[in-house]
Amino acid sequence: MHPTIKWFFFIVCVTTTHNPVLSMIVLVVFYLIQLSFDSSINNDEGNTEKEYYRPERNNEHADIGLIYLAAYVMQIESIIHHNQVMYIKKFLSRNFDEEHVNSRMNLLNRLLHMNISYEDGCRRIMYYYEIENRYKIIDFLFSLAASDGRVSYYEMSAIRRIAQTLYVDENQFERLKKIYYKENESERRQRERPTTFTFTSIETHYSKLGLSKEASIDDLKSSYRKLVLKYHPDKWISASKVDQEKAKQQFIQIQEAYDKIKEHKGIK
Repeated sequence: MHPTIKWFFFIVCVTTTHNPVLSMIVLVVFYLIQLSFDSSINNDEGNTEKEYYRPERNNEHADIGLIYLAAYVMQIESIIHHNQVMYIKKFLSRNFDEEHVNSRMNLLNRLLHMNISYEDGCRRIMYYYEIENRYKIIDFLFSLAASDGRVSYYEMSAIRRIAQTLYVDENQFERLKKIYYKENESERRQRERPTTFTFTSIETHYSKLGLSKEASIDDLKSSYRKLVLKYHPDKWISASKVDQEKAKQQFIQIQEAYDKIKEHKGIK
């Protein structure tokens, strides 16, 4: 019960009964009734199944951010898998009517033929979803990536970038990663290479960012920001298909190199 309401009841009771003790008893009774009512509401809400798309701000456009991020993850691989498209359609069908589903599938189809930025989807998610619930978006994206049989390293890295942009707790991301992402043999061999090969690999990542291993953290971040801006898909919209694809691959490799160097340096 709001404090103003409590004082209102208290003053009314004192005025009518001229007995502060009786007034306090009445106030306590009202408080207990209100507490019981709030508890029943919370229990009802707790029994409601939560869906990924349900936002804190109720709006028919709240799920567009999901479609943007889904399209971004699907584009990471060179081939758009039919199973992933059907996963999106089934997900939408469980939560929306046919007209809404058709509208969103048309949007997905358009986005899959465009160079899109995950920041566009993240901005929408951050507007509609509170930060403590955004891990559900990451769960959704992992499920989408896994719907074609396996989450690849590039898909996992893309989802990590989205999680970091959405300020999803790192521990929550790692828990989901353990559920969905399993290294294949080549990824395992690369991780278990001898130290000499690891150093060579790290030097390659530094070179990708135009740096040496002696570069400071500030130099690393500065170079990363400049290259991301240079090869960001939004900057290549008017370029040819070939140049767009080259820029996209450069953008992905820059992100990968930055992640590997941060891991090597122990930067969170």
